[in-house]
Amino acid sequence: MRRFFVTTTFAMLCTLFGAQGQTIAQFKNTLAVADSLSGAKVECVEFGSAAEAVSKFDAQTTPAATLQGYRIRIYSGNHQLARAEAEAAKALFEENYAVPAYFVYDNPYFLVTVGNCLSQEEAMILLRSVRVHFPKAFIVMAEIPRAELLARPMPKVEESEEVPEEEAQMQQ
Repeated sequence: MRRFFVTTTFAMLCTLFGAQGQTIAQFKNTLAVADSLSGAKVECVEFGSAAEAVSKFDAQTTPAATLQGYRIRIYSGNHQLARAEAEAAKALFEENYAVPAYFVYDNPYFLVTVGNCLSQEEAMILLRSVRVHFPKAFIVMAEIPRAELLARPMPKVEESEEVPEEEAQMQQ
């Protein structure tokens, strides 16, 4: 109850006496004055535009080596024949899909993951097509190297693709 009373009183006083924050100019002047103990000063530099500031920041920083993304786990096993089964799963996948596959031994598991998806939606589309051959496949989060994403083949779109007659009638 006491806390409510104090908060309410403070709010009323602020509205009555018009509590104001300091302006940017006042803040800069306060920072420019030397500190009494150390003699330190702060120099404020403003950029002309946001675009210029972003480009300067980008020039100073290096891009991340990896990005957070998603892959599809098509095999995971840790029994005696797990290595052979993992290699067979990877080979079967590579025969049927034009998507990169990765074989990893993460003690004690042999893992096969596929794809380099940036969004969950992209991973779900890939998962749906992969489940034809691997019904137990599932989506996992993964650190995807930037170089692998840049090397991804872009889907080819033919300019002279013909629209089937049924679709052409539906569009009209």
